[in-house]
Amino acid sequence: MELVVEVTSSDPRRPLSALPRLPLGLDIWEVRPDRVVLRAAEAQVDRLAKMGYRVQQLVDVSAHLSAFATADALAGYHSAASLEDDLKQLAASRPEIAELREIGRSLEGRPIWALRIGERQGGRPKVLFMGCHHAREWIAVEVPFLLARELVEHADDPRVSGWLGSGEVWVAPMVNPDGHEFSRTQNRLWRKNRRPNPDGSFGVDPNRNYGLGWGGPGASSSPNSQSYRGPGPWSEAETRTSTSTRRTATSPRC
Repeated sequence: MELVVEVTSSDPRRPLSALPRLPLGLDIWEVRPDRVVLRAAEAQVDRLAKMGYRVQQLVDVSAHLSAFATADALAGYHSAASLEDDLKQLAASRPEIAELREIGRSLEGRPIWALRIGERQGGRPKVLFMGCHHAREWIAVEVPFLLARELVEHADDPRVSGWLGSGEVWVAPMVNPDGHEFSRTQNRLWRKNRRPNPDGSFGVDPNRNYGLGWGGPGASSSPNSQSYRGPGPWSEAETRTSTSTRRTATSPRC
């Protein structure tokens, strides 16, 4: 059984800040100065208790999922296919300022799409918005998509037209399509991509795989960790797809 638990500690030899670095494959959900909320198997919970941490069960994962991972919830968010369709419709609605580009392919061969919005003139400033590095964070697809839709549908608004006339906005709403589809069809709480790792586990955290800050705070070297950084910077197809655009763009991620 998997559990959602609250972990606390008053022992300075067992700081809560050490939890994300432990090679236990913990799924950290919330970090505060006085507590950490995480998902773990019962054996992992027992291990934490034996290490001296105080662990309190909040809910078992199956009960948690039954409350929010419903068919209605699934229908309210984009799949990789429906996102592609909606991006194509946006591009077709205003071809003079919107262009859909396939910027690369995922490990499993799914296209990664970016909508280029703005007047296409060389040397203009560019900004790139990237969504859904973490597969289960479905809202991280919807926010950048709605940003793209707002810019395209209101391109003639004076404020918006001023932005688009002075630079380009690139929006890639789903950087991790393999993981996202796996979270829709197999495991609602899947977070990483779908790389097969040498130890038999799966997945690299794309948001920990970029060259800037690779291996820094919040990243794990353990392949079974939810924040596994990968075998090297830029090792993943999903992160490499953005390099050509990132060279000339500031890149907010979600």
